[in-house]
Amino acid sequence: MMFRHCTLVFGLLIGSILLSNCSRQSPARRAGEPSKVLPTPATDAPTFLTRSPEFQAELEAFRMRLLERDPKRTLVKIKDWASGDNAHDTEVQMLWAHALWIAGDFEKAHQVAEKFRPGLELFVRKNRDDALGRSVLSRGRQILGDVVGAEVQLRIAIRKGLQSPAERERWVGLLIQRDNLADQQELFHQEIGEKQALSNGSICASRALGLVNLEQLEQADELLDQCMDDDRSETTPRIIRARLETTRGLVDLRLGRLMQARDHFKRATTINSRDADAYHGLALVYWRQRDVRAAEPLRKALNVRTDPEYAFLRGLIHMYGNRLEKSIDDLNLAMEHLQLWSNVESQRWRVPFMLGRVLARKQHFARAQQALEQALKLDPGPQAHLDIYRHLVWVRQKGSKTP
Repeated sequence: MMFRHCTLVFGLLIGSILLSNCSRQSPARRAGEPSKVLPTPATDAPTFLTRSPEFQAELEAFRMRLLERDPKRTLVKIKDWASGDNAHDTEVQMLWAHALWIAGDFEKAHQVAEKFRPGLELFVRKNRDDALGRSVLSRGRQILGDVVGAEVQLRIAIRKGLQSPAERERWVGLLIQRDNLADQQELFHQEIGEKQALSNGSICASRALGLVNLEQLEQADELLDQCMDDDRSETTPRIIRARLETTRGLVDLRLGRLMQARDHFKRATTINSRDADAYHGLALVYWRQRDVRAAEPLRKALNVRTDPEYAFLRGLIHMYGNRLEKSIDDLNLAMEHLQLWSNVESQRWRVPFMLGRVLARKQHFARAQQALEQALKLDPGPQAHLDIYRHLVWVRQKGSKTP
């Protein structure tokens, strides 16, 4: 019901009409009856099977597999596992949706995640201290592109006692995406501290990556020295050892020690030939050195998974090599998989921006304009916004003159 201030400025008749409108009530209200409340749509409550030690170990193994982001290694195995006796468990279904997502089947992944999201949100509102429900809801929101919501729910789950090393690693990744790690340093050091890192290789890699993001490179270097000593390496799983080597390579890369970084990335690919991040790191070393071999490691990385950051870098390499058609192909590939961008979200605008520039060089001005307009929609910073807009104005001018 709308309430308005009544006035007699326009005469007694108009004033009386307005007055009557102001005091009008529905019959139900006059009779003192309660107003009707529309029923909320029914949502399916999540189902969590009993977490036996064996089942918990299986869940953690698949959480870790998803962190590898290797669809060929993960998709078939998790599909078989998720369609068996575990099919009724909501977390299992969300892990399956995440596997579809990293494989690039975004539509199906979104369908599964959206199916369970309303029930999970209602469950979390009713069970505010349930860490498992929050972590599963976090994964669903990540799949649906809500990085902020995903990070917040997982952060609360960790505060509520979530112990999974894989989920801690996923949380660090979400913080880096949000560019929010500095604001959460206290919890980061509390929950992913040095003591935990030295007892678990996966947590060590996560902590070191967080320290790199915080520009605490010397501390990251010292931590990895301890985690990677010979005695510990003998008991560390192969995939985790490769991850530690890759993280050590990133530290050396940030410190400008290119030869040491190259050696660590190569060692990682020797330990695990499907460590795509190690191939990416090796390509970055060659890129810094202006070495023509930079494209080859990216080819191997893209054979493991289609990653927008890998495709973007290869597109830049082709652009500077004046192989513009190949550059356009790779930048388009990056655009198609932009949902999987795992670096700071505020840098995603660079993909359509570079695509627009390359298309303009090929005089495809209409497509270049579309790409640059997409870049503006990705919330670039003030300076980036000016750069994009300057190119967009030039492209529009050129396009208007093209017959």
